[in-house]
Amino acid sequence: MAVKRLDGITYKHKNWITQLDCLYECSAYLGVPMSREWLYGGTGFAFLINMEDQGQPGGFQSFNTEMIRNLANNLGITVEGVISLQTDSDFAEKQLAAWETAKRAIDNGYPCYGYSLGIPEYYIVDGYDDEGYLFQGIGTDEWEWQVSPAATRLLESGIANEEVRQLAKKLGVELSAKVTVGTNGGPFEIMDDYGNSITVAGKAHLRWDRLATTHIGLLEMFWVEPGLVSDDRVTVREALRFALEFSHSPRKWVFDRYKAGLEGYDNFIHTFLHTETDGFGLSINAEAWAECRSMAGPFLREAADRIGGAEAGFLRQSAELYDGIFEQLRSVRELYPFHGRKPEYMKNRSRIAQAVRHLEQAKELERKGLQSLERIADSLS
Repeated sequence: MAVKRLDGITYKHKNWITQLDCLYECSAYLGVPMSREWLYGGTGFAFLINMEDQGQPGGFQSFNTEMIRNLANNLGITVEGVISLQTDSDFAEKQLAAWETAKRAIDNGYPCYGYSLGIPEYYIVDGYDDEGYLFQGIGTDEWEWQVSPAATRLLESGIANEEVRQLAKKLGVELSAKVTVGTNGGPFEIMDDYGNSITVAGKAHLRWDRLATTHIGLLEMFWVEPGLVSDDRVTVREALRFALEFSHSPRKWVFDRYKAGLEGYDNFIHTFLHTETDGFGLSINAEAWAECRSMAGPFLREAADRIGGAEAGFLRQSAELYDGIFEQLRSVRELYPFHGRKPEYMKNRSRIAQAVRHLEQAKELERKGLQSLERIADSLS
């Protein structure tokens, strides 16, 4: 069987925003260096929040992410791709187009990344064989997520044995008696009826005609090429303009039942106070949005160093605001961690009250932060 694989690209970091993980590693492979903070900020992601009104997971994926890839052009990389839904009339043609363009890109030395080759996250596609994609990402590494061949065979039958349960405990998760094992021919995602979830390593290979055939049914396959780097003022201004536009929840970017910006915090708070939930969605969103705000202050300080002049002071003042937002969201994340959370946390009124208080404080700081971003964007025009 013929195999073609790019040599030297790796997926080292396991952050919550896996699309940006993929972009970061693709950029490094192509010789386009940048800090992780510059990537989060330059694509606007560092300043976003997007929450559904019932606390569903994946608010950091459930929006039109086209502008993220467009803004990446300012950072020296060009991102092109094939997008489709399983329900589209031309879905089979799009599957074939994704397969052919990915092979062509890899033949030309350009890395790719796609959605849900394993679990519903983004994966780097670094090669192919006669049948399908070879990839890297969550659940494809060789460290503590790996289980024995015997446990793997049981997972393929939908059974999580004691070895898997002990692995879960090491990751801070006490699996309930009843579990569901999902796979897309690659990594295994084990979920229980408490809403706990862990990912266990599996074969990092997917037949090309199985792409986007899981319940989500979203096909995304992108390839990344080196491009031109924009002036820093342009990079910062366009990223902040997008973040400001996004904060008003336009249908162009934000889906039904989701809200961004200050209203996103309202949805977050409402879910804690008024919605019966196991906390799965709240915890994963807390992790993701805390991660984003952890990048905002460093991005603004890096922008101040790059741009200088009168705007540098505004950028550093804004960085302090976003550091404060991160501290509040980090506190929510610590109260409701994704790994190690317990079902009883969602019944604990004291814990809920603390989380709500931190979110309310984050919202008020965010109000000031958005005003500061508006002033910076105007000054860079």
